[in-house]
Amino acid sequence: MSFRDLDSGYSGPMAYGEDVVRTVNGFYELVDYDGAPDALPDATAGNGMVALGSSGAMILAGTFHGPVHVRLEIHDASPPVRSGGWDGVVEVSQHTPSGMVSVSSPSADPPPGLPTFTGLPDSWYRIRVHVAGQQEVRALPFGPDQPVERHLIQVWPAAGQEVEVVHLPLRR
Repeated sequence: MSFRDLDSGYSGPMAYGEDVVRTVNGFYELVDYDGAPDALPDATAGNGMVALGSSGAMILAGTFHGPVHVRLEIHDASPPVRSGGWDGVVEVSQHTPSGMVSVSSPSADPPPGLPTFTGLPDSWYRIRVHVAGQQEVRALPFGPDQPVERHLIQVWPAAGQEVEVVHLPLRR
């Protein structure tokens, strides 16, 4: 899939980066600079891809312990929805106390190749999470040494809204 073949008139992300993020217990985080998300155990009910807390989001992965290839894009407004080539796409709203949010792994230093979203303090932003490769990684007898699963995370400033399930992955 090419990220350049989006609808005409779309100028692309303001910032983006790609890196490998290590999951622990099947997740990594989008963390507000004010602290780690305090997601509730039942917060994943409904979409199975993103669990929200008061100051960040847990991105759920099929890779229980191991590497996931992540592309993070920061936009100034909602980018066009692209569900083709992805097993699942979910969009949620999250509050940011500090106005700064970045990807974090519970087991490793922050990935240097991924940008930090910078918005206004005490504001809302939108997160669109795309996943692919979860079924392939779940079929492996052990966790992968190299990324099998990939995620695209798009973030932009937006008022709080309901969860939007664009496309959910098939569960086997």
